[in-house]
Order: sequence, then structure tokens, then C-alpha cells
Amino acid sequence: MQPIMTLSIEDRAEQQPFTVAESGWLHGIWYCSTAWQKAKLHGQFPGNLWKRFRSLFPDVDDSKLLHLCSGTVQTPEVRMDISREFTPSVQANVEMLPFSEGQFDLVFIDPPYSKEDAAKYGVSMLNRKRTMAEARRVLAVGGNLAWLDVRYPSYRRKDWAIWGLIGVVTGFMRVVRVLSIFERLADVPTD
Repeated sequence: MQPIMTLSIEDRAEQQPFTVAESGWLHGIWYCSTAWQKAKLHGQFPGNLWKRFRSLFPDVDDSKLLHLCSGTVQTPEVRMDISREFTPSVQANVEMLPFSEGQFDLVFIDPPYSKEDAAKYGVSMLNRKRTMAEARRVLAVGGNLAWLDVRYPSYRRKDWAIWGLIGVVTGFMRVVRVLSIFERLADVPTD
């Protein structure tokens, strides 16, 4: 069986300025300006974030990347959102993903960061624990989960290995987000 990810953490760091790989970790700060664009949606996805993110994973085919809570972002990957308004390729709830086990090599999620944000989008606040469990289910062993939020989510060390934390700055007087990157670990057999 071929490894899912062909690039090392060091190779991925070389893809982006202001990203450093050391001691098995990828970390850094990305300035992803909103370029003074008029926001179509509260907390809109930073303009060049997707390009930077994809440069970290050039070895992942679009069909193997699931973008959860995709909102207004229009990318060629499998885009999923609960709201039909955003014309996702799949409309579903992130806590009950309509995909097979191990179907994806990379899952990216940019969920509402608070109950107030969720209310602005007209959706319920997601359950992070259930969402991470579903992301793990649809990821192949060795695949990665990238979670964009204002905090990095709690996780089970037997299920995930965190290997990346990147601060995402979009401008003055704006919330700074963190992109947390986890590797999906193999199931540990129980006796």
C-alpha cells in the first residue's frame, strides 16, 4: 500500500514563506489579507488562504479533499455545507457525513467559531467532538484534518497526531485564527 502523503513536513514548509518545520512540527504565521474586498458573509474566508493551504498539500488530488463548512468558497474539491444557499457540491450535516470510511486523504473545515457566528449563518453550532469523529471516519489512515478556528480543537491522542499550527492574520482589528493540522492515526486494536 502506498503512503497517502508523499511530502515530509519539511517539504511542506518549503512551499510557504513564514512557515517553519522543526522537530516534527509545522508552525508559522500567514498574513492572508482580505484585500479590502466587500464581505459577502460574516467571517468570510480570507482571500488567499486556500491557495496557501493547497500549496501545503500539492500531493492530494482534488477528488480526495473534502472541504467542510465551505460557505461561499468555490473550489474544485468536494465542497460540503449544510446551507443550500452556498451551492455546495454536497449538502449535509458535518456530524453525519454521507461518505464512505477512508474515502478522503485530506479534510479541511472552517466552522462557525461561536454560537453567535452560527446564528448569523442561520445554522446550529456544531459539536466539535462529533465532527472530528466523522472527519476521522472518512479519512484514510495517514490522512490529514486541517481545522481553521479561533482555537485549536480538543482531540484524542489515540486518534490524532497534531503536527501543524499556523496563525492566520487577515488584517487590523480582525480575529486571528489558527489552522490546526492533524494526522489521522490507525485504530488501536482492543484485546
